[in-house]
Parts: sequence; structure tokens; C-alpha cells
Amino acid sequence: MLSILIPVYNFDVRLLVAELYEQVNELDIEFEIRCYDDGSYFDFRMNNQRIAAYPNVTYRELPENIGRSKIRNLLAKDAKFDSLIFLDCDSLCEKGNFIKTYLDLNDGKTVICGGTRYAAETPQDQSLVLHWKTGREREITPLEERRSRPYRSFKSNNFFIPKQVFEKVSFNEDLVKYGHEDTLFGQHLKQHKIPILQIENPVLHLGLKGTHHFIESTHHAVENLAYLIKQGLADKTITLYKAYRTLSFLRLEKKMFKKLDRNRNFYLNQLYSSDPDLRKLDKLKLLWLMEEMRKEVG
Repeated sequence: MLSILIPVYNFDVRLLVAELYEQVNELDIEFEIRCYDDGSYFDFRMNNQRIAAYPNVTYRELPENIGRSKIRNLLAKDAKFDSLIFLDCDSLCEKGNFIKTYLDLNDGKTVICGGTRYAAETPQDQSLVLHWKTGREREITPLEERRSRPYRSFKSNNFFIPKQVFEKVSFNEDLVKYGHEDTLFGQHLKQHKIPILQIENPVLHLGLKGTHHFIESTHHAVENLAYLIKQGLADKTITLYKAYRTLSFLRLEKKMFKKLDRNRNFYLNQLYSSDPDLRKLDKLKLLWLMEEMRKEVG
């Protein structure tokens, strides 16, 4: 009846799997939990291998990293059941009826998104503050707002989808690096007129990245956005894309590029502080996008 699918990368999933296993066992249904490791470090793999001892849990290590889109498509392809729940490995289910909430709303044709929560307390580790602050201020969207723009608000870290629906859309495997695979998937759902139901069934995001790693991941996301723009696939409502198009229309791109480039190191240094200014990150993202758009396609 239910396949819970978790792509794993450099995170200990034992607590998540234990919680999911307890919840789904109480429902007395047919189920499986599939965890596919996408090239994690040795220590993570050694710890996560222990979950294979659970009945109905499949743990598999891929020989090489294939990326966020391909591994999700592979998990869905291998899934045995008609109802799929996708969860990121760095999540924690806080509601005891998390699984039941999804199953009760399943109508066989609708994608259901549960949302994300970040801890209220500022991390004691300063290197985690930038990611935490971005998550709290930019990634958490109130339910009413998510429902007003359900496709733009699609997030792949916590959603339910009937397998027959997933087979119509799937994730774009041209996007290998981190970023904007959710955007494209949401567009595909809209194009296929597949309904999305946004609900309050969040997971707690645990996997905060250090500042260097987070900035690197954000840069990769901008590279993906530039690729989508060049392929004519980008959603024109994306804030960063709108800013770039406005500058281009007003013929201010070159002037802005010089200004941002001149202050690049200042922005980066500020983001490593104990109180990072997300506006500095926005400026870096605009600078990176302009750099990527100047490159030749191919």
C-alpha cells in the first residue's frame, strides 16, 4: 500500500527510520521503507547499514553519486506500492500521526505537500546560522500563502504522491547539482493539471549546512537556474530571475555587475559573521546569475 522513499546523503537516518517504522506499524498496512545512499562518507554508511535489520526496510548503497533528481526517480521506479511518500534524510517527524495524515487525504490523483519547520532557537554553532536564518526567513511559508500558490510552493523534502502520478512527471535528470529541481517539478505538475494540496504536516529540518557548504550549495542552485533560463524552462515568477530580467530590460546589468563584483568579498565576509545579512546573499546570487548568463550554452 505505501512506499516511503528516502534519498540518503551524508546523514544518519536511523532516528528518522525508527520513527517512521513505529508509525506505519501502528496502521497495520502493507508498507516498505526504501533508503538509497547516494555516495555518502564511510562513517554515515556504516551507521545507516543497521536499518536494513528492520523488516520491510531496504537499504541500498549506489556505487557513485547520481544526484538528487536521478535518485528520487530510481526510488519511485523501484517502489512496490501505489502510494509514495518522499522525505529528505535530514528530516524528523514530530507528529505521531504524520503518516496517517497523508493516507487519510489520499484520493489517488492529488500531490500533497506537508511543509517544513526549522528550530526556533538560534544554533550555538555560528557556522550554521546562515542556513538556519535562510530557512526560517525564506523557506518557511505560511500555509495560507502556500495554498494561494500551490505549484510555486512545491517542495520535494516532504510530499505524498500516487505512483501513477509520479510516472507522468518525475524529476528532470538534467539537473545534477543541487537546486531548482523542485521548481521544475512543480511546473510539470501544473502543466499536467495535477492538483496539489498544501497542508500542515511538517517535518523538522535537521541538516543545517556550515556557511561554506551552504554558500556553495546556493551557488549551485543559481547555476541550475541559469541552465533553466537558457533552456526556456525557468519560472518567470522566481524573484532572482525577475530581478535579472528587470536589470536587463533597463540596460543596467553591466553597471550592477561591476558594483556587485567590486563588493563580492565584503558580502562573503559578512555572511560568515554571527549575524549574516540575507540581503548580502541576495546580491551574491544576482552576481552569480549574471556571471552564469554570460557563459556560452553547452
